[in-house]
Order: sequence, then structure tokens, then C-alpha cells
Amino acid sequence: KVLTVCDTAGEDDYNTLRPLSYPDADVFIACYSVERPESLKSLEEKWIPEIRHFCPDVPILIVGNKKDIRNEENQEDRKKSSTSSENFENHENFVNFDDAIECAKEFSNHRVIECSA
Repeated sequence: KVLTVCDTAGEDDYNTLRPLSYPDADVFIACYSVERPESLKSLEEKWIPEIRHFCPDVPILIVGNKKDIRNEENQEDRKKSSTSSENFENHENFVNFDDAIECAKEFSNHRVIECSA
């Protein structure tokens, strides 16, 4: 079997065209940015419901991108806090991996991974 990857347009203008690419899907890859919590919320409120509406039995792989930024931010916080009494909380705005898992649990047939891309 040949693997075909379709990157669909996310703009609202394509809401009626986008589902035309769904019928032959064997799996969906839905991505969010670790540094943008609103991107995970968008998966929960728009993308996963849309996929479930058109393809209720097709598995969805949820991928968190930019995992390395969270790790870099944590390293910077440790460096700064070792030289200063200030408490740096920049990383608190990142998506926690457990939050992504909770998002996946709301829908069936989901898996979550994170990567640095």
C-alpha cells in the first residue's frame, strides 16, 4: 500500500472543501504546538470534532511539536534561578504532556506523542 499524506488547509474558507480529502484516510495526524496552548484547544474544539464527524472510526495521532523549546526553557530557568532569587515561570504557559493526554482521552482511538520539529 502507498502512503499518501495530505496537508489540508485550516482556514474557515475551506471548511466545505477540506472534508473531501477525508474519506480514504487510514489515520489522521493532528498537531499542536507545545508553546501555544491555544493550538491544543483548537484540536479539542475544531479539528478532532470535525474528523470524528466525517470519519468516526479512523484513529488520530496527536503530535505535540516543539518539545525541545519546553526543555530549553526549563534549562534556562534552572540557570537563572541558580544565579538569582527570582522565580522564572516562563514554561508554565507551555502545554503539559498530561493535558494532551487528557485531550486524547476525550475521544477514542487516539495516541499522543511529542517531537522537536
